[in-house]
Amino acid sequence: MRKFISKAVRTCLDFLSPTTLTDAKEAQSKTIYKDELIEIVQLFTVGGLSANCMAVKDLTTSEVTIWECGSKLPNSEDISLCLFNKEVLQLEKKTIHMPDMKWLADNWNNICGFFISHSHSDHCMALPEVFGRIHLEKKGPRIDPEVFCSEFTKVFLEHHFEREEYENIKMPKINVIEEGKTICAGSFKITPFEVPHSIPGTFSFIIETAGKTLVFMSDFKFRLHKLNDKTAFEEKLKKIAEKRQIDILIMECLNIGRPGMTDYEAKVFENLKKILQQNENKRVFFTCIASNLFRIKKVIELCNEMGKNFVLLGQSLRTIIEIGQKMKLIPDFDLDDQPQSRNNCYLVGGSQGEIGSAMQRLGANEYGKFKIGKGDAVVISQSIIPGNEDHVKKTVMGLLDLGAIVYMPENIVINLAEDDPRHERLIYTDVHVSGHECEDGLKKLVSIFTPSVIIPYHGLMWHYHKFAEKVREWGYRIISLTHYEKRAA
Repeated sequence: MRKFISKAVRTCLDFLSPTTLTDAKEAQSKTIYKDELIEIVQLFTVGGLSANCMAVKDLTTSEVTIWECGSKLPNSEDISLCLFNKEVLQLEKKTIHMPDMKWLADNWNNICGFFISHSHSDHCMALPEVFGRIHLEKKGPRIDPEVFCSEFTKVFLEHHFEREEYENIKMPKINVIEEGKTICAGSFKITPFEVPHSIPGTFSFIIETAGKTLVFMSDFKFRLHKLNDKTAFEEKLKKIAEKRQIDILIMECLNIGRPGMTDYEAKVFENLKKILQQNENKRVFFTCIASNLFRIKKVIELCNEMGKNFVLLGQSLRTIIEIGQKMKLIPDFDLDDQPQSRNNCYLVGGSQGEIGSAMQRLGANEYGKFKIGKGDAVVISQSIIPGNEDHVKKTVMGLLDLGAIVYMPENIVINLAEDDPRHERLIYTDVHVSGHECEDGLKKLVSIFTPSVIIPYHGLMWHYHKFAEKVREWGYRIISLTHYEKRAA
């Protein structure tokens, strides 16, 4: 059987050659909600933070829609299994996690569409592998479903399908969705609406089928760039709620337990400008999650304003920037231009300190001609994704040992004694805000939609339990979390 390798894993590890991965491990599906009219099935390992894929089945017609199709990135446990000598790299099966392919294959001809909210890898990156495996393994007549997503996500997916390892996979038809324009897919009527998140073209969906109304609420926050974003988005949600009774609200809950509402990007922009001004005529190394085009765009604009050269380091960023430039979301600059100057600002891949990433190699002093030196500034404009704590901390300590001044958010905790000479070069400041809404914002969303029942997704089991506790406090009904432990039929 051909090996289908996710782009996310290749991007993280593509400096190694050759790379050998065994077959992907498939998740077990679980029915998390079922009544006489519809069934909702979680197709990824439930409670896993790394990826998302969910099915809604109309039991009156047996027709299905699929919501998200993400893939799992390698974590520190996976990477530790490597024979890491830059010649051979072998990972166990658990490295690449896939949705439950048996469930998808059994229901394939009844699937009316894949609906993708946005282009983060944990929401869409498994699509080529899913279609590739179905093409190889499904016997008998096959009807391939279409994909529905934003224009930005479509360009991203097309770029992904064009990779060499997917050259023999027929790309499905990818349709561009529009705000408020209803899509008829079998017995489903689906109306997209755009939501603020850390990447352009993020949508959530109103789903109408079997006499029920559901809202699939993807990753979101009330405020994106400025304070009044909150009012505009809140009014949009209220208009949606006024026109219909929401039976089921499916929503993310990653920031449950964090009080208040998520802040807006303008605060980060203000601090980034101050840091660049404080380090005029010095080298600045900037890293954030590759998909945060809003922040990358602002850093490029600030560099242009201050006369700093902008230099790209790391392949993980190239694809997203090329797409951003193609869609006129990112200013044009030569991605291969690397002038040797003390006035450079380097955009560096690997904000999580992933093994082999540009940032990790800089911290380990293993990035060829690019060396961190005394007085260089490093800005880590990203919080730690659970599971990457050790990688980030090791990278930060390496940067400090090399003499860098490191700016980073307060939730990355590095314990240094006050008399440690590195202490004064470790500066905690507001250089990151989350793309996910915090607890007060989650409560506000629920109070606007007033659903009959709530289904959490996109989190670990402790997120779900904490969220369930809060939902009950707010006076709403949430499904029993015991459903997440049962295998789907």
